[in-house]
Amino acid sequence: MDLLVTLWQLDPTPEPDDVVAGWGAFGIFGLGILTIALLGWSLVHRLRNVDAAEEKGLYDPTDRKPHEGVPQDAPPPPRARGLRAQHAPQQHDPQQDDPRD
Repeated sequence: MDLLVTLWQLDPTPEPDDVVAGWGAFGIFGLGILTIALLGWSLVHRLRNVDAAEEKGLYDPTDRKPHEGVPQDAPPPPRARGLRAQHAPQQHDPQQDDPRD
């Protein structure tokens, strides 16, 4: 017990101005940002390689999955403009207004 009290007295609490993250923490933060940027670049690079290989016909065409819900020969739907255009108008249901309920 005396050893614990002695060690506690020898190691005083530092002042708030003396406790800083320092250059080491800044370096680790910078390495984290660089790592995320490198991973993003690598993902984009590999996805472009996959698209180029598919266009060259390197993949088996029988393995292609059809796009669901979009006809292959139809033109793409027009893009919605603004927030109100993105939502379809609500249909009125006459059964909800039935006063007999």
